[in-house]
Amino acid sequence: MAASAEDNENLVPVTVLTGFLGSGKTTLLNHILTATHGKKIAVIENEFGDVGIDDELLQKNSKA
Repeated sequence: MAASAEDNENLVPVTVLTGFLGSGKTTLLNHILTATHGKKIAVIENEFGDVGIDDELLQKNSKA
């Protein structure tokens, strides 16, 4: 079944950022959050570990 044009208008693009330790995830996230691209971005973070690395980055670059 093909999606209609109306269905396509209601879609929200999603990107999942994942990778091994040291693969550049935080660098890419920092670039996305600080670049001037005119896009509205929501970040859902699921970070495991004793020390939250990306949490500090998100707080620093958050407008809300």
